[in-house]
Amino acid sequence: MVEQPQYVVVQKAPTSGLAVTSMVLGIVGLFVALCTFGVLSFVAVGLGHLALVQDVKRLGKSGKGMAIAGLVMGYVVVVPMAIWLGMACIGGFIQMVQSWL
Repeated sequence: MVEQPQYVVVQKAPTSGLAVTSMVLGIVGLFVALCTFGVLSFVAVGLGHLALVQDVKRLGKSGKGMAIAGLVMGYVVVVPMAIWLGMACIGGFIQMVQSWL
């Protein structure tokens, strides 16, 4: 009697939808940051963190690289925008104080 070869089927973990969305919004956010005031980049950062915590770590889904890519591209827009906003607020406060003097 001839033994039949046994096949092992390994299913790949499903990809996290949050990670894909974070990466796509990060890419789009890089190009339209000035038109949308960085809203897409803020959303990309939030979804990237959610994807890493919820889908990748807890549920074991794949997409860690895409979530990190979305985070990086989102932070590339968010950090300079936050610095600029902080400088604008400080400048406005200084101007307001000088007008009182």
